[in-house]
Amino acid sequence: MASSHIFLFLFLFAITNATPLNSEDRIIKGHESVKNSHPFMVTIQEIEYLLHFCGGSLINSRTVLTAAHCVLYPKINSTFRADQVMVILGEHHMYRPEGTELKRYVAEIIINEVYKSRTELSPFDSDIALLILNEDVPFTDAIQPICLYSGTDYHRYKIPTVAGWGQTLEGKITSTNLLEIQIPIIDNENCAKAFRKNWNGERMICAGYPELPHNHEDICQGDSGGPLFIEVRGKKVQIGLVSFNSALGCSRKRYPASFTKISEFIDWIVSNAKGDVYEDRIISGKESDRHAHPFLVSIQDTEDFFHFCGGALINSRTILTAAHCIFDLRTKIQTKAYEISVSFGEHNIHKKEGNEVTRRVRKVIKHEIFPKGQRRMDSDIALLILDKPVTFSATIQPICISSNKHLKNVMATVAGWGETRKQFTSSLLMEIDIPIIDNQKCAKVFEFSWYEKHMLCAGYPELPEDHPDVCDGDSGGPVFMTSGDKKVQIGIVSFGSGKGCAQEGHPSVLTKLSEFIPWVLANAEGGDVCVVSVQDVEYPPIHFCGGSLINSRTILTAAHCIYSMKKLVAKLLMSSKDIRVVLGDHNVDKKEGNEVIIQVRSVIKHETFPNGVKKFDSDIALLILDQPVTFNDYIQPICINSNKNLGNVMTTVAGWGRTLEKFSSSILMETNLPIIDNDKCSYSLRYTWYEKHMLCIGYPDLPDDFPDTCQGDSGGPVFIKSGNRNVQVGIVSFGTLKGCSIHGYPGGLTKVSEFVPWILENAEGGRVCVV
Repeated sequence: MASSHIFLFLFLFAITNATPLNSEDRIIKGHESVKNSHPFMVTIQEIEYLLHFCGGSLINSRTVLTAAHCVLYPKINSTFRADQVMVILGEHHMYRPEGTELKRYVAEIIINEVYKSRTELSPFDSDIALLILNEDVPFTDAIQPICLYSGTDYHRYKIPTVAGWGQTLEGKITSTNLLEIQIPIIDNENCAKAFRKNWNGERMICAGYPELPHNHEDICQGDSGGPLFIEVRGKKVQIGLVSFNSALGCSRKRYPASFTKISEFIDWIVSNAKGDVYEDRIISGKESDRHAHPFLVSIQDTEDFFHFCGGALINSRTILTAAHCIFDLRTKIQTKAYEISVSFGEHNIHKKEGNEVTRRVRKVIKHEIFPKGQRRMDSDIALLILDKPVTFSATIQPICISSNKHLKNVMATVAGWGETRKQFTSSLLMEIDIPIIDNQKCAKVFEFSWYEKHMLCAGYPELPEDHPDVCDGDSGGPVFMTSGDKKVQIGIVSFGSGKGCAQEGHPSVLTKLSEFIPWVLANAEGGDVCVVSVQDVEYPPIHFCGGSLINSRTILTAAHCIYSMKKLVAKLLMSSKDIRVVLGDHNVDKKEGNEVIIQVRSVIKHETFPNGVKKFDSDIALLILDQPVTFNDYIQPICINSNKNLGNVMTTVAGWGRTLEKFSSSILMETNLPIIDNDKCSYSLRYTWYEKHMLCIGYPDLPDDFPDTCQGDSGGPVFIKSGNRNVQVGIVSFGTLKGCSIHGYPGGLTKVSEFVPWILENAEGGRVCVV
């Protein structure tokens, strides 16, 4: 009985004095919070008497963050035992059950070591502690963890908020309802002057209204340990916790309040917190070399410069990112251009290092299909057009984008400022290497959101939790490979498992960039966009167009395969070093022993393309091989046709293009298609049709999914049989933008006979057969 009375005395004594030097902390002149608007708030109570004595914040399913002085009374160095303390979550009205409350007991109390060994010269240093709960907390609308802020530039955000059940007037009882106030962060000099030896600016935050008279807005007893937080783009982030104020009492003129600075204790929290965390982050990554990825940008809120997504610079005025970064899927509201800023040359996003350049956004372009495509996250791609161009430098450079459509089992890199572990965003640019894996992995896991045509599957789903992965904060960032001396973007970070990141059995999903090249080029502003085909020697060559061998060193193909366009404006001629050709191939995904791979030495595009009479006029090009090819049973040149009046003949088209609009073929496929009256094309394709240099082909009168050419067949030969020889009459050029095999729409071919003199003049490697 005596020992019980001793504990009661100590408990009440702590309530009366709260913190060392008789300082007190509570909310003065606050207003009632909206019910469950701060679902991370926790009331810490003594079990035997059910009395609230401190606040705290839930930071994961098993850990509550609070002040050390709440659980270790400084003057007598007496620590509460875990079995004397419990927490109530989902609370609003302290003494009235409302159905959302959940009680948990405390299994362990962890007090910062520096606080336990503090001296009289620094009695409030490291005023932070963790309460480890006895079992996990299920998250609900009324119970959610708060994110913790790892930066120190919180002063640039909106005025922070403090919430708690502390006293509403000095000397009065604590509040029964959760209250909150906004309290500004002020210069450290105010606290250094007010608190003298008790103040440590390195590990404390100074906040309040010290210039106002007595009983101004302030914190007070019962608020101790509660969070000081900011709200950015709907996400609440804790920057401090209530520690102490003046020994004279609360809300005193010339006396601000002091908060423990969370960012100084991130490592300590990480190493001591326990329990699963359902947050998104780059996991198991490493810090990038400084400015190793000069195309990386931080997309930020203009008002408070809070980083919310990544992106990639693709020319002097265009940023490539994810559509979901600028379009809220819940509210269906698109972020306005003036609400977005882009920061270049960043490494530490919470520290100015002298290389940073900031630009406002003039226009936001979301893909028109998102979010109403085949699946919810289909076409998760957007462009941000800057208000003025950036100047390229060693720390600011654009990235090339890949046109490859058949990436399998390759290793890529992801970089970003996403969360790195247990809810903590990274202030440093991090990166991981992550493999592109079989689509079946994602098709199985993301049954209702996976769309193979527009997505890539990436990750290590077979590894246990906390394996390398990508997540929130990384959204919109580039996934890229290295091709020669270039970095080439192949994907955009899109989405992962709803269960959290780095979960066993759950890969991540990327937007497949190669499927959106025409859209990107049609909408980008600010100069050329570098488009390349990644064919790294470490990986199998990636098919992106067809072609035909016409002598030992010359390949005939379409100009649009190696030359990108935007509204008839030339964008970029692919470098010969970016292209290789594979001859003797049948299955592009399998080595069969007959293949010969040769590097391209030079690229020759017809000088008229793309500035001819119509957009696809003179869509023809030659690739000159680095060395001659040896003819054999699997590699032979084709003859080209000089007859300009073919009539309605049946032709053959062969290629590795899509067999249905969804799926590409790994096996060489062929179909027979008739040359038809030009009138069919002049009507259906009137804006691109030029009769002199084109042939019209197909079955436009048949229903959808009739035999047709499709993407991946571009540049390939259309040929007829003449005796025992195959003779090329056309080159696959273009069709309708509505897709392949669409009723009423034939296809357009480049008419080879019109370009025979040009071919003979530019070909290298011996005689070209002309019939």
